[in-house]
Amino acid sequence: MTLETAQNHAPTRTLVTVKEIARSLGMSPRWVHERTRRREIPCYRFGATLRFDPEEVRRWQEAFHEGPDGSGRQGG
Repeated sequence: MTLETAQNHAPTRTLVTVKEIARSLGMSPRWVHERTRRREIPCYRFGATLRFDPEEVRRWQEAFHEGPDGSGRQGG
């Protein structure tokens, strides 16, 4: 299978920038960079460039949700 054929069969994944993911989380780009440096937030590294799959980040974010009784929090 060639790369072109594989790309035609692979689901399209939209990746976003540090600035875009920071905006969606309501945090600063600096905060996002720090979390990626610590390898806490899921990301894709292309050399010095970082990209994020919004769906993966949403799932990661859900791990930090607290219910009204304080239940459900994984870390922070």
